[in-house]
Amino acid sequence: MKYKEHGLGLTKDNGNSSQALPVPATFIIEKIKFLQYDPDYKNRSSTKEILEHL
Repeated sequence: MKYKEHGLGLTKDNGNSSQALPVPATFIIEKIKFLQYDPDYKNRSSTKEILEHL
């Protein structure tokens, strides 16, 4: 895995054997007005997109 090549150990860092990576998400909560969720960590909400929902 690329992570091991860079000295990262997901088992150690996660504290379990899941090998899971975090999934970034953005929430604006009052009543849920906006939700961005994508398992691909590279896909994130833009600041403009977030501000449009405030």
